[in-house]
Amino acid sequence: MRGWSAGALGTGGSFLESTLEYRFPISKGRMFGADLEYRGALFVDYANDFNSQGTVLGRPGLVRRKPGDGSGFGLGFHVVGPVGLIRLEGAVNNLGDTSVYFTIGDRY
Repeated sequence: MRGWSAGALGTGGSFLESTLEYRFPISKGRMFGADLEYRGALFVDYANDFNSQGTVLGRPGLVRRKPGDGSGFGLGFHVVGPVGLIRLEGAVNNLGDTSVYFTIGDRY
């Protein structure tokens, strides 16, 4: 979930995580003899644990007061080249917290 740190939303026995992402081309170029594609992305993420935090032994989600559901949205800059997809993305969650992500490869 972009906009949230790992495990911050909940610790449940069931969950849903969804993403809606729009990717659009910015330009193409060459660097060090390799073809590159530059593109942008707009995204919205949502997750929900279906109130299943009480089903986990020790109830860590409830003890730590994790919300159990939340959303995040943001934008990204992607480079597609010979090593695959390189992503730099910024996100804001529904509580107003911000995060920046740098990843190589797709999330899926």
